[in-house]
Amino acid sequence: MHLSKSLTLITFLLFTLTSSFGGGLYTQIDKIWLFLLHYKDGESNIDYPGFFLHPEGRYSPYKELSATIDLLKGDPSLICIFPARAYFLKRFLGVDLPKVECPELEKFLSYVEGTRISIVFADAHINSPASMFGHTFLRIYNKEKDLFSFIANYAAEATDTNGLIYAFKGIFGFYEGKYSVAPFYLKIKEYTAFEGRDLWEYEIDADPEMVHLFKLHLWELKDAYSYYYFFQENCSTEVFYLARMTVPEKDIDLNTPWTIPADTIKVLIRKGVIKRHTYQPSVLTELKYTAKRLNKEEIEEIKNWVEGKEDLPKGREKEFYDFAYLYVRFLFYGEALGRDKY
Repeated sequence: MHLSKSLTLITFLLFTLTSSFGGGLYTQIDKIWLFLLHYKDGESNIDYPGFFLHPEGRYSPYKELSATIDLLKGDPSLICIFPARAYFLKRFLGVDLPKVECPELEKFLSYVEGTRISIVFADAHINSPASMFGHTFLRIYNKEKDLFSFIANYAAEATDTNGLIYAFKGIFGFYEGKYSVAPFYLKIKEYTAFEGRDLWEYEIDADPEMVHLFKLHLWELKDAYSYYYFFQENCSTEVFYLARMTVPEKDIDLNTPWTIPADTIKVLIRKGVIKRHTYQPSVLTELKYTAKRLNKEEIEEIKNWVEGKEDLPKGREKEFYDFAYLYVRFLFYGEALGRDKY
């Protein structure tokens, strides 16, 4: 993304006071600031008071901007708490801020290294009310097959196991939805192994600078929350919002009364921001596919061989070993086989 550095703070403030934040057209730089505040339809979606530096910041992006400039200059330690806003002020508005050391932030950035970002769709999980339509999260990485990359996730903090209670609380906003960062391989293990869910990954055509700003923003969100609403403010809408932030030059929005994960993927594809996509089948899907090449007798013989009851059938060892390998993994991840035996 190429944004002019010549835009002065005075010009920006005058424009936003008279136009953008008052309901007119947004410039690209305006949109980035609004994204950082999660600002939509006259207020921020973030319900956590500590996310704002002005008492009216949730409802006034201009007041929040003015307070941010004053406070970050007056107390440089706040730069380590709000690094994305500090980066925005320095990079896009040319505001001179003090240089500070932020060891914890630097440690975090060293973990979530990467200049590429994807939105990942996980298939529906029948045993989880929260995932009955699937789930989406974002992945930050350098290489497609790098399992040691990290993901950004949004989910309701819910401990209720009763489906009716969960549905009631989820529909009416009784849960706090929080943002989190976790290793990608843990999600691979959870979804494709434990839960038998396929994954589809869609790389977003995002500028590396915006990916960097996105990572700084994740740091700002580590304590934040917004009230979770099953149909309007859910994992799909919030992850979609974060994805939009990486392509501010695109006019992307959801125009649906409610949102499920597949809706967000369709919009991103339709708007032309997806560069490529990949598919990661679950162990269960691979097992079913491999089983199609065998007859029932062969499958039973392989199962018996795995359990040590008889020899492996001869003739098509490759297909038999493929099935046996997946079958053992399936048993292990389903906790039907102990680690030592596995």
